[in-house]
Amino acid sequence: MKKIIIPLVIILAVAFGVFYFSKSAAAPNVQTDVLGSFSTWKIYDVKSKVGLTLKYPADWKVDDAFPNYLSLVAPGGGGFSTYRVKAANKKQTLDQWLKAQDKQKRTAMGGQYNDYVISSKKMKIAKLAAIRRLEHADAAGFDILQTYLKNADYFYSFGLSIGPSGFYTPDDQKVYDKILSTVQFTK
Repeated sequence: MKKIIIPLVIILAVAFGVFYFSKSAAAPNVQTDVLGSFSTWKIYDVKSKVGLTLKYPADWKVDDAFPNYLSLVAPGGGGFSTYRVKAANKKQTLDQWLKAQDKQKRTAMGGQYNDYVISSKKMKIAKLAAIRRLEHADAAGFDILQTYLKNADYFYSFGLSIGPSGFYTPDDQKVYDKILSTVQFTK
């Protein structure tokens, strides 16, 4: 019996030690590091692509290969995305546009069957009226945070992109809000 217990105790002790030291040596959470100040952040300023400037964490990658679309990808996946759509009718309000998009199933991750809006609240971005919504994408099985607004002839959507887990954390939302606080529209 002792021949089995002693090796088992040694294996458990080694496993615990590896787990403990690997946890303490882990890299700091990128989200936590970027919540402090904007001093290390970069500025996205390609006005012709999406008609805006904003700040984003320095270690994030920019993907603006498509017209009217911008994606900022965090090192571990997920991040921030925005796109703009030219208004077909200049008099159409943001509320009217969202109702039309919902009816055509174009919100909540592209309009999967049984998508729905969980919550909605009005807010301001760059002094413009905006609507933040938590939307459920039924086919994908997760929720996404989207903020919509109208500026001049365009409707904008700003999304909190989720990482590989399919979920976002409160710190992810804080980074999303911090990026939104830096948005400035160009002419």
